[in-house]
Order: sequence, then structure tokens, then C-alpha cells
Amino acid sequence: MSVNNQYIENLQNQLKQLGCYVESEWITLKLNQIIIQKTRTILNEEEEILKLIISEFLDTDLKKIGTGCLPANISTMHKQTIENKCIVQVEEMINFGEPHEKRMKESKLRMFKFWLTDGKQDVYAMEYRKINDFLIDDNFKRPGMKIVIQNVFVRRGLLLLSPENVSVLGGCVPEMLKERNEELNQNPNQNPNQNPNQNPNQNPNQNSNQNQNQNQNQNQNQNQNQNQNQNQKN
Repeated sequence: MSVNNQYIENLQNQLKQLGCYVESEWITLKLNQIIIQKTRTILNEEEEILKLIISEFLDTDLKKIGTGCLPANISTMHKQTIENKCIVQVEEMINFGEPHEKRMKESKLRMFKFWLTDGKQDVYAMEYRKINDFLIDDNFKRPGMKIVIQNVFVRRGLLLLSPENVSVLGGCVPEMLKERNEELNQNPNQNPNQNPNQNPNQNPNQNSNQNQNQNQNQNQNQNQNQNQNQNQKN
């Protein structure tokens, strides 16, 4: 089988049709691994190669390989629909229908809120209608799982998910699973779905701006203190 730039580009376009937007360098890397591991007979089947690439994709951190499939500035969208097919990664999910101490349990008041990423942008989503394929245990058993969305309505930057516009593909990122288990072992009483540095009602893309503002305020306070000390000496 001849592996050249044209072949990689064709494979990348096939993946995009499925909603999978990833770097060509990663495709090349995985394809070379497949060539080493699999027989030439399998490699002659393009459909089989595509399945193997997708299988690797489901267990890979999208933040490291994703090129982005969500509309630009999605946090500003309001009363619009994302029509294109897009595979995103679930970063966190909580049962927002329950009080804080019960958000790790299934309940009749279930309402999942998701923190998603396409590798370039982060976005929040809400379970507008119950999606049976989602379980609260997914946070622990398969962190980094992938879902495919299409024709999703967006209200004030929030994606409204329902069985009609989302499908769970699965997958589990080993590094995220290891990190989640370490966090649980170190802080058994801590809610693993709540990032202590993040407001659950805030757009995740605003975190870096907030941190910059906090650093600026700290620097201003330090400068004021220095000026006061100088005045006292004078």
C-alpha cells in the first residue's frame, strides 16, 4: 500500500465526514503504527483502516490532536443550530438536577450538564431531554469519552442535547482515567466532577481571562503597597 500525502488527505476527509476533525500528523503516526502491526491483507482494505483509526481516536485526548469542528465563538451563539456533524469529547458531567452533595448519583431529578471540547474550543451543554446512553458513572469509568452531535440548538452559548441530536460513541482516555483515579485516591470526599477552580455556571473559555485579570489585580496591589512603603520612608 502506498502511503503518501494524498492518501493521508483522503483519509482525513473521510474522517471529517464522520465528524472527526484531527491533525494529519496524528493520522500519519497511527497509520504507520498500523502498517507495522497489521498484515498487508488488512491494509489493503480502506474500510478496515478507517475503523482502526477511529478506534485509536476514541481513546486519544482530543485536546492534543483535535483541529476543531464547532462554530467559531460558539459561546456567543444564541437561538442558532449547529447543523454539521461534530465529534466532541466529554471533559466533565454532573447531575445538575440534584443538590451539590447528591450530584454523583442517578435520580428522578436527573439533569446532566456537560463540559465538552472539540480540541480547540470548550463549551457547556445541557441534557434537554433524557439520553439513556449517558450514565453518571461515565465520569469514572470512561473519562474523555466521545459523542457525536448534529443539528443541536444553541441558546446563549449552551448546547441543548436530546436523543435526536447526540449519539454516544464511547472511548476512554487512559491518561484522564489515571488522573481521575489519583484525584479520587487523594481526595476521597471531593466531588470529582467539580473542578475547584471553575464556576459550573461559567463558560469554560473564560477561565484564562479571569486568571489574567486576577494576576493583574495582584500586581496592582503589590505596586500600591510598594508606593505606600516608599511614602512612609520619605
